[in-house]
Amino acid sequence: MSVLNSMAKLPRYALRLYEWVTGRRLYPWTSSPPHRLFALLAHRAYGWPAPHYRALYAAAAGILKYRERIFADRMNFGARLQDTVDANTLRNVVLWQQAVLNTPPFVPKVHANLRIVGDVQQIQLDRLMSLLLMSDIFANVNLFFDEETVTDARTTSLTIAEERRGWRGSEYDLSAAQPLRAEIFGSAGWAQIFSTRTGFARNINNYVKTAHPGAFVIALSLPEDDDGFCDASAGPWVEAAYTIACDFPDVTFVVLNRVGPAALSSATVPAQTAVTYARKAGLTLAETTILAQKADAFVGQMDMFGLAARAARRPGVYMSPVDEDFSDLAANIIHTGMLRPDEALARLRTVLADRPTHARPAAASLSASSTGIHRRQLRRNLGAPPIPDTVATLCLPEETPTQELIAASSTFLNTVTDKLSSLRAADAPRSSDPLAALYTLVVPTYNRHDMLSQLLAYLGRQRTSFSILVLDSSEAEIQQENVRAISGGPANVRHIAFPPTIDPYVKMREGLSMVTTPFCSLCADDDLIIVPVVQRCVEELDRDPTAAVAHGYYFNFDNTSTFDLSYIVYRGKSLDGKTPMARVRTLFAGYEAVLYGIYRTPIAQRVFRDVDRMNTVLGRELLTAALTVIAGKTLRIPDFYYGRNTGESFSYTAWHPHQILAQTPATLFTQYPVFRELLQEALTEQPSAPDSQTAGMVIDLVMLRYLDPFLRSDVLDLIIDDRLRGKGSDAIVNHLWDVFVRPPRSANPAEPLIDAAGRFTPERIGPGKLRDYHFDSTAMDGKKRQYRVFYEFFYPQMRSAATVSREQMTLLLGSLDAYYKDKRIRAYSPNSVIPDPVYRTEKSN
Repeated sequence: MSVLNSMAKLPRYALRLYEWVTGRRLYPWTSSPPHRLFALLAHRAYGWPAPHYRALYAAAAGILKYRERIFADRMNFGARLQDTVDANTLRNVVLWQQAVLNTPPFVPKVHANLRIVGDVQQIQLDRLMSLLLMSDIFANVNLFFDEETVTDARTTSLTIAEERRGWRGSEYDLSAAQPLRAEIFGSAGWAQIFSTRTGFARNINNYVKTAHPGAFVIALSLPEDDDGFCDASAGPWVEAAYTIACDFPDVTFVVLNRVGPAALSSATVPAQTAVTYARKAGLTLAETTILAQKADAFVGQMDMFGLAARAARRPGVYMSPVDEDFSDLAANIIHTGMLRPDEALARLRTVLADRPTHARPAAASLSASSTGIHRRQLRRNLGAPPIPDTVATLCLPEETPTQELIAASSTFLNTVTDKLSSLRAADAPRSSDPLAALYTLVVPTYNRHDMLSQLLAYLGRQRTSFSILVLDSSEAEIQQENVRAISGGPANVRHIAFPPTIDPYVKMREGLSMVTTPFCSLCADDDLIIVPVVQRCVEELDRDPTAAVAHGYYFNFDNTSTFDLSYIVYRGKSLDGKTPMARVRTLFAGYEAVLYGIYRTPIAQRVFRDVDRMNTVLGRELLTAALTVIAGKTLRIPDFYYGRNTGESFSYTAWHPHQILAQTPATLFTQYPVFRELLQEALTEQPSAPDSQTAGMVIDLVMLRYLDPFLRSDVLDLIIDDRLRGKGSDAIVNHLWDVFVRPPRSANPAEPLIDAAGRFTPERIGPGKLRDYHFDSTAMDGKKRQYRVFYEFFYPQMRSAATVSREQMTLLLGSLDAYYKDKRIRAYSPNSVIPDPVYRTEKSN
């Protein structure tokens, strides 16, 4: 079938090639027929071991590189380093990347050319390279250590346009003092510079929750010497931090810089308890940079850490010698000149006075039988500075009578015991799930008791304690079954009854209006969510106040005789355009639903407010999606978040453009004016919205582009032919689906997901062989289960590298092992231990 389809397209390709050759059709150079042909050849030949494939790949890649040199521009960006790598250099690396984004680049990822001038033996590049490797801006980094190499490489590291423009004059000097401008802090490119794709954010969350449970964490960046150590400046800052910690017992200071032994002895013993050192705890430079963005506040210079914290809009005191004021008093961001430690922390008191009252959740609650209390927490609760004073009462003269010594010891122990008891009593009712007070899951259901029970039982096995609202519009008998099942389950599930005739979107609107937590999401009763990724999404929303929704990858599954994972249906990039119209345009240029993402609750309630004004399922979905991106950015977490059940489900009418075209095409025209009006109304609520006329014209063009793929001539011809033959609407839809949407899939040979040597088979085999994969596991009920993972799950569009890593599959299958049919909805203890998912080789099975 694929060969016949390709042959059917040959005349069209030939016609377009003729139009391009004769100048009647124009393409960008990256989309021209020759470029697409050589890109296809290089893509197909890549990774094959045979010599002729390697030769074909080398030839095609060489031609592509030659065409890049001829036609491209702004693909290679150079910088010069001629001194030691200090705090100023690292700050300039960040500003250099901002300059690259402001150019703007010719392609999404560019090449960085770094020229090292001077004594290369004395220049340490480890910290600089760590910062560059965090970035999503550069596809690669080229280092040049002598002039001869730079001259020889100019033909391969520069395009003709860049070489003519004078590449030396455009080099960014990393060693010179570079200006800092206020407008860069409104840039949307910070997420690319300080990318979280490395997974460091998870390490930082665990560090903060474990090392500083319940504390208000202040990241502290100190002046460094040429080697990057802050020992010389640490003493006065530690003493000043101690005075703040005594007045604000819930505050913790974390030093981000590298420290040596001198820093630990440069302050008095009591003052040393006021700060901790992130690098001493084993955190890397990249991780401490993420910590600057994750902390509750920041104090220090506008160095690399200061730029990271300022980009994340962390409140605090930022110091730099420039005259321009970068303050944002509404966000408690204070910019000053260079201050002494006591002066800087005096300015911090205004920030601490407005700090939020809720504490950061701990990594695990303190149980009544626990004897482990964090040293900082004990010092705060006993009163500062209590421990030195109390211990001094025990350091009695040698001639002190034994009875007095016993009495003093008893007093001290009683004080400690009372304080420990109060700590345990205060911590006992808290849940170990940090989502409990932040997030609500809303589950609409209709006449599917078994699927609802399976979902709720799965969530119970995940030891969730966040609120769950079940919106039940089932028939009366099924509603009673649901009530009986929920009443014997966990207390965090709430059943809300609706009449069976209620519209699904209206039901969702009413359910969302009952949510009281800051974040929420929807989940269909036959689908599932991956709970650890839900927590990551909530953390990202909490970190970025401009985001409306966060979600991850959506995958299709079918749990029948085998548990099939067929396709990753949504995995596009974040929609983080600077303006609402830019995000709307990007959304509909490659539409992927956001309905089941994790919302800020007020935005979700606003998005669903007018769903009853649209009378088609398609119109309501597109309306809620458009209103979402108008309200803010949508963040995509690079991990599996939501599973979509592809089994038999209830059918809806007017939920897809092809269905509407086959049944009532006029609906597209009658509903569009309402859709357009609602989008224009939402745009007027945004501060940077265009005028109404311009907005309307852009919306029209955006939606025409959205409809373009659905208006293909072969699709319309099939609908017209079937209609002229007298077929009914349902028959036309089924015919359309069989031809274009669900053609039969041929079975592929199956390989073990993990081979006998413990290797991840998709990475070993690659995309050249069409293979499905199977993996034998044991569900949490003790029953054997076989997973079948389709080839398309790993290699959509025949990609050269698997889109799913071994680590991602480990987390996914570990969660899916808890999803199975069980009509009993059990109440699991939040403190119960969940076994970690472990890969087993086929031999061990």
